[in-house]
Amino acid sequence: MSIFSQKSNEFSPDEIKKIKEKPLLENILITVMHSITDIIPNAIENVNELTPCFNGSYDWHSCVHSFWTMIQVSKLLPGNNTYNDKINDILNKHITESNIEKEIKNLDIEGEYPYGFVWFLSLAAAIKSSKNFNQYYKILIPLENFIRKYIIDNLLENKNVKIIEEGEHYNTAFALILLFYYAKNINDGGLLELIKKKSIELYLNHTYFEKEIIQYSFLSNNLCILHLLSLVLTKEDFLKYITKTNWKIILKYKPFKFDINKPLECHEAGLNFSRSWNYNTLSYIIRNEEDNKKLLNLAEEHHKLSKRIIPLGNWVYDHYLGTFCFMAEISKTTHNIFQ
Repeated sequence: MSIFSQKSNEFSPDEIKKIKEKPLLENILITVMHSITDIIPNAIENVNELTPCFNGSYDWHSCVHSFWTMIQVSKLLPGNNTYNDKINDILNKHITESNIEKEIKNLDIEGEYPYGFVWFLSLAAAIKSSKNFNQYYKILIPLENFIRKYIIDNLLENKNVKIIEEGEHYNTAFALILLFYYAKNINDGGLLELIKKKSIELYLNHTYFEKEIIQYSFLSNNLCILHLLSLVLTKEDFLKYITKTNWKIILKYKPFKFDINKPLECHEAGLNFSRSWNYNTLSYIIRNEEDNKKLLNLAEEHHKLSKRIIPLGNWVYDHYLGTFCFMAEISKTTHNIFQ
């Protein structure tokens, strides 16, 4: 049976109307919490036993980054908000020592490296820095250590790494971006140096940006490369670098007008969000008036087109777009959305 025909406990039209009347952050929080707890149209029948921590969304990585979004949104809401008890109940049910042991035992390395792995590290850092939920961090440490070592061995210290440019889960630049923020947020200088070294090794000589294939992509390889190099180079060196490139190709990207009746176009809806996040991030360092204005306008255009559907009430879209909407929204006001 096609995954797109599977039934799930989706939002009703009346529920969607009420959710959309709430502030966007609450809207996003409700969407990702629903993805974690209620939407389980997964093709693997015993997924709850194999991966008891992260099994709500259709795929493991989307459940992981839904947890990350839930924690990050909680940091931005007032301390006495009505959601903290619900979040604590979710964490208490999912994040346990026995569940983490099963996660390590049944981890789909081939399917989740690097995308799911770097999202998990982002989650670990988010919980560690959370005032309300940091007690769960120590439970995550065994899986964090396993994933961290795997990434160091297979990406950062692997001399034979080949760049993956596709705009989906295996994209190398996106993985390195999230790794950079993870290392920075946990104050790991040694890991940060490894990430900088590998990023420069792989991308500093990348001076010609090709036209990108949009179909089924939810990441822009060109924007991710620029974002990554803006992190690992000094501001001065990054601005020198872009003068040697045709980077302004990214200023010609138009928001993708996706069809909500076509399930696979959920990725293109996500592409709008991830482009918006990258445009906003680059605007913090590319400050000349003309280009900065274009970056900010593009960020808003892309974000606006996709955020109207959060939530859509269709799990194919809702299982991951809440996170990407959050990334686009928060990048308007902060350079580091992972802190």
